[in-house]
Amino acid sequence: MNAMHAVKEATALLATFIGTVAADLGTKALAEQSLMQYGTREVVGEWFRFSLGYNQGVAFGLFATDGPSVIIVSGLATLLLATWMVHALRTDRDRLPPSWVLGLLLGGAVANLLDRLGDGRVTDFIDLGLGAYRWATFNLADVFIVFGVGMILLTSYRHSAEEAPEDVPAISTPD
Repeated sequence: MNAMHAVKEATALLATFIGTVAADLGTKALAEQSLMQYGTREVVGEWFRFSLGYNQGVAFGLFATDGPSVIIVSGLATLLLATWMVHALRTDRDRLPPSWVLGLLLGGAVANLLDRLGDGRVTDFIDLGLGAYRWATFNLADVFIVFGVGMILLTSYRHSAEEAPEDVPAISTPD
């Protein structure tokens, strides 16, 4: 990768990272301000609404009773993610999704970590479901993280399919 391309990649990753953190923390602050005052707001009927919630655990409320250890584990996971990205960008760039996707993933992880540092919990407000059947409430950082992981998996699958040998002999079984 030439120097100019590397600068473009780093710029895309950094800009997306900053935008992701700002968008997530901004929407969380807006949700706290408006939903505390007005309560649940329907966006598309019962199916899609904004409803303020707090998650002391990790994804889907797992480990909610573990207190400060969740912050430590979240911090370590975010540090490991950043370290992996730097290493992968230096050694195996062709096997990764675009830099902006990595910016979404890292930005989402950092935004949730920053939110958790304040009071030990993450602010959630996106509420999907029908009637009493609801999905776990989540936030924009969660969306960015899931999208980023999905793109990494798709990119990995695409590269593994491209590298598969074309002429694989059929396995014969005795009759």
